[in-house]
Amino acid sequence: NMEVYKNKTIENLVNEFWVDCFLYEGLYEVSNLGRIKSLAKIVHNNGGVMKRSCQILSQALSGSNPPKVALRHSGKSFTHNVHRLVVNSFMKKKLSSDEKIIHENGVITDNSIANLKIISKIEFYKINGLKRISKRRGKNYL
Repeated sequence: NMEVYKNKTIENLVNEFWVDCFLYEGLYEVSNLGRIKSLAKIVHNNGGVMKRSCQILSQALSGSNPPKVALRHSGKSFTHNVHRLVVNSFMKKKLSSDEKIIHENGVITDNSIANLKIISKIEFYKINGLKRISKRRGKNYL
């Protein structure tokens, strides 16, 4: 049983559905199970025209960091955390800098919308036992 984030089959998985990827509408879609899909498009290269079909994107893992994908827009590549893309796309808005996302089951590769919960930055630091260091005050604060 392959982990969902590794499954690159173009067919929908059981109970999977797709929404436009926030800020990349018409280029990418995001599924409720945490997969990212590039939509079919016409690509111009070396004076020629090529049709590129839909593809499920590879999700890159690095150490204990959550999976990331690279999305292209206007000829540039931008790297995004998959969990942020999923939440932003299903909420249809960008999270504020004071909002963090946790994986309720603790599995960072499970980016299904049902597993992602938005919490405040303060809650996030309490859960993760982290303290922010204030350079101005020179002491810990939450």
